[in-house]
Amino acid sequence: MSSAGEPDSLPPLSSIPSFDINSTLGAMFIGILITYFLCGVTCLQTYIYFMNANKRDALPYRAIVAFLWVLDVLHLGFATHDAYSVIILSFLNPANVAVIS
Repeated sequence: MSSAGEPDSLPPLSSIPSFDINSTLGAMFIGILITYFLCGVTCLQTYIYFMNANKRDALPYRAIVAFLWVLDVLHLGFATHDAYSVIILSFLNPANVAVIS
């Protein structure tokens, strides 16, 4: 038990499972960066589509394009939330990194 104003003590290093942070969190971070880039490409393509081809395509095609864009943006949001929870919220707690949530 810690007194007021003092942070709780961290567990001893011997009890923390060892893992290579570069192969776990590094891969996740690079994957998130690639996802952001590809989502940007998708947003640009969707914008160009609705500015140019909106008048000549039937409503079902426009709805499919809008639906796929929404799915891509939702995927980006879920991936960002997962990366935040693993990288930020589990900082200095490598036992949580090994758990798939």
